[in-house]
Amino acid sequence: MFKLTCKAQNYAWGKVGLESVVGEIHNHHFPEQSAQTATLPFAEYWMGDHPNGPSMIKVDKSDNLQSKIVNNSAFMEEHDGKTIPMSKLFTLDRHRFMGPKFIEKFGERDIPYLFKVLSVRTALSI
Repeated sequence: MFKLTCKAQNYAWGKVGLESVVGEIHNHHFPEQSAQTATLPFAEYWMGDHPNGPSMIKVDKSDNLQSKIVNNSAFMEEHDGKTIPMSKLFTLDRHRFMGPKFIEKFGERDIPYLFKVLSVRTALSI
């Protein structure tokens, strides 16, 4: 199991600080930034593999479950203690992490998925 650290996007139309669910999530993961968080607009929380805000994972070789999931001791040793984009897992073993049905349908590519939590303060022109 991997704990994701995801990207909060600060757009002017987002709710400010802890009025925003996205701001609350960001503050939970980065409490050392709480003074700055209180003043920023938080509009979107991205979970996925977008180049402008990929979800990150912290590699911990002492985590037996994580080591079992990755199933590559050299990878775990090389990245131990580092926070890496989850796409590194995809490129390590696409069949293992993306699944054969995904590979069959989409081929050897990155995950075409971005889940967003929105926190809207003002109307958006979409």
